[in-house]
Amino acid sequence: MADRSPAPDYADPACWERLAAGESPSATSADLFYLHPTTHAGPSLNQTLDDPPTSAHSAVVARQTAAFGRTCRVFAPRYRQVSLRGFREPGPGAAHAYERAYADIQAAFRYYLRHHAGGRVFALAGHSQGALHASRLLRDIVEREGLDCALIAAYLVGIGISEGLFGTVFRRVVPCERPDQTGCVVSWNSFLDAPDSDPASFFGRTAARDSTLLDGNAPGPPICINPISFDKARPVFAASDNPGSLHGSDPPVLESGLAGARDRDGVAWVALAPAALAAFPPLAGGNLHMHDIDLFHAALGTDIARRARAHAGFGL
Repeated sequence: MADRSPAPDYADPACWERLAAGESPSATSADLFYLHPTTHAGPSLNQTLDDPPTSAHSAVVARQTAAFGRTCRVFAPRYRQVSLRGFREPGPGAAHAYERAYADIQAAFRYYLRHHAGGRVFALAGHSQGALHASRLLRDIVEREGLDCALIAAYLVGIGISEGLFGTVFRRVVPCERPDQTGCVVSWNSFLDAPDSDPASFFGRTAARDSTLLDGNAPGPPICINPISFDKARPVFAASDNPGSLHGSDPPVLESGLAGARDRDGVAWVALAPAALAAFPPLAGGNLHMHDIDLFHAALGTDIARRARAHAGFGL
């Protein structure tokens, strides 16, 4: 089913999931431009914007943006996301669906820059499909127009960002290696630290799509940072070091000590406390994709605050 819905008009607040336009930045605030993951399972290749968000979609956006919201004003556009069908049926139709979604995102980011940025520092963030679109935004606008000087970091979580893309597709930004580094890329993919986990299968399914959309067939493993330490020099952290994972609903609970992580071979290997398996059930192959951000919710909030403080232009 083709999507014939009109492009969103981002002057209309209804076209935003979060629009922090009325908020005054405090002395410790920055901006976040956030792109949500795939939540639409309808028959069309793209979700139309007259299709109201489901409660599950709203919950995902609320949970993921909350990790950044203590530091940042949040700008999160609605866009004609590629549906689950578009992921499962590769081909020309799916390729057009990705371009349609990305055109919306470019328009939303341009609107944010013209009407809301005001020269402030900002972070990009996206999960899964949102991270894929954010990576293109990083290449096409942030880098090419020199906006990386105002970039706190790009959080591209839940997709494989190959090491070989840096210096080829990405010419100015580099992978983050230290927790006080700015203008760099943070990424990880979470898998259960178990003998039968299979990250190769996940990366194999997504690599061709992602490299095509980024116009690069770059070699090398995906970049990864430990999502508790955010420090390449500290690749292993126990569950007792994790300040808080978000689980449950109505309301969700932030609980410490549930998940450890070790950064090895481009994967964040997660050691879950036995009681946490029910709260964070893995997909096939031990994939904890659905929980990439929830597992490290509190640590992520600390990280964005630390990087914002470290940015030379912060607060100006």
